[in-house]
Amino acid sequence: MFVTGKDSYEDIKENISFSDNITNKIYEIIAQALLEQKKLQFNYTNNNGYNFNAIVHPYGIQYAERNYLIAYCEYSKEIL
Repeated sequence: MFVTGKDSYEDIKENISFSDNITNKIYEIIAQALLEQKKLQFNYTNNNGYNFNAIVHPYGIQYAERNYLIAYCEYSKEIL
C-alpha cells in the first residue's frame, strides 16, 4: 500500500500499527508533513556510513514487509 498527502490523516494513521510509541510518533510526524506538504529534517546515515543532515520533501509512505519513506532529498537531489 502507498499513501500520499492526498490521503486523509485517518487513512494514513490507519496503516500505522506499531506498539512502540516512538515509532508511532515518527509516523505521525511524517503523516502530518505529508498532509501539510512540509519538509522533514533529520540526521541520516547512508549505506557507506556517511552521516548528514537530511532535508526531504515527503511524497508518500510505501507499506510492505518494510516501510519506506518516498521523498525528494535536497542533499542528493534525488527521489529516495
